This record gives sequence, structure tokens and C-alpha cells, in this order.
Amino acid sequence: MDEEPKKIAKIVDELVTFCLRHGAKKLSIHIEDEGDAFRIHLHVDRINRNDPLVKELTKLLSLPKHDEISEYYWTLVGEVEEDTELSVIGMMTDRAEIKFENNSVSLTLYRKKET
Repeated sequence: MDEEPKKIAKIVDELVTFCLRHGAKKLSIHIEDEGDAFRIHLHVDRINRNDPLVKELTKLLSLPKHDEISEYYWTLVGEVEEDTELSVIGMMTDRAEIKFENNSVSLTLYRKKET
């Protein structure tokens, strides 16, 4: 069974929950199926840039991809009440582009489809 859509939904859910918990007042999400990969883009306005975990966002989402995390632990994303799950998101994606500007952040995550 193709679990890829569920994995993308879990990633998006975790990112939205994180942003709302850290002061985001406005979010926009765009998900694109690029054939061999998914591109997830979030633009967040008025997030609390002084929050220590928001400051760590780039580090957490830029961890190297681990196929075993993506394969076996993705179902746990969103089930634990910890912000550290962003590191799991980082290990489930292939690349992260994060840009801060004033009190806004733009996140673009890429995840290659599993064959």
C-alpha cells in the first residue's frame, strides 16, 4: 500500500501544530506532487522569533534523511506532545529551505517518493 500521502499529511500536521504553538497568526500551505518528489511549502506570519525552538528550526529540519525513520517511525509523528518531533520531520525529508524575514518564516521541504 502507498503510504506516501499519509507521510506527507503527518509532516504537514506536525509543522502546522508547531507553528500555531509558537505564535503563528497566519499560515499558508502549498503541497505539490512533482512526480518523483513532494514539495511542501509553508509561509507563516507573526511567529515568535524569540522562542528558542523557533530559533532551532533550521537545525531541526535540516538533519540528514534516515530511511529507517521514514519507513518505521513516521506513524508516531504527531502522537507525542513534544516539539522535538521536528527532528523526525527533518529525518523524513530530503531537503529543507528556511528563510526568516522580520516575524515571518518561509519553509520549503522536499521529500522524494519511496519506490
